[in-house]
This record gives sequence, C-alpha cells and structure tokens, in this order.
Amino acid sequence: MMKNLVVLAALLMAALLVTPAFTQSSAQENSYWTNGERLAELCFTKVEGMPENPLCVGYIGGVVDVMANKAEVGGYLACFPFGTTPHTHVTVVKSFLRAHPEQYHYPAALLVAAAISKSFPCKKK
Repeated sequence: MMKNLVVLAALLMAALLVTPAFTQSSAQENSYWTNGERLAELCFTKVEGMPENPLCVGYIGGVVDVMANKAEVGGYLACFPFGTTPHTHVTVVKSFLRAHPEQYHYPAALLVAAAISKSFPCKKK
C-alpha cells in the first residue's frame, strides 16, 4: 500500500513539474519550485481515501532521496538509520512545519532538508 502511494506521489510530482509553479516575473521568485507555505498547504490538506496527501509524500520523498545518497541540500546533510520509512519522513517534516510557520517563505526543499537533518543527524567522526 505505502509503495503504491509513493509511486503515485512520484508520478503526480512529475506531472506537476512540467507546469510552472509560480507566475511571478522575478527570477529570484522562480528559482525554486515551491515554498514552505505551499508545502504546508499540501501536507495539511486531506485527500479522501489516502492517509497522507500524495503530493506532500512525493515532494518530501524527492528531497529525502537526494539526502539519502549523502548529498547536501542547502547545506543540510542527513544520515538515515536502517528501516526509516516515508511515513517517518512525512511526520518529521509536518512537525517541523507546525513548529516553524515563520519560515514558510523559504524554499520548501530547504525546510524539508532542515527538518530531516535535525531528526537524522550524521555522527561526527
């Protein structure tokens, strides 16, 4: 069930990426796909018959996939313990968004990365 949800979310995200997310003319405003306000809207909007909004799950999953390959996102790095699930990632990000509405103007990817990095820090060598 969760695997199907993740696949559906990825397909929906791919479809959305071919359309512009913002219509503002400023290059700075168009330099990222979406901001924290839009991500919060997606993550806190219920979709009938789904435990989580697939667009929220897909967006967070995309950022987590990058971070899971030891890549930094906006200077944030995360190290995931074995068995970490997409549900856990979504729960972490939603909690972060609830706690930090003042940061909704930042790019959504940075907020996801900050939340994930805080919950799954890498051990210092």
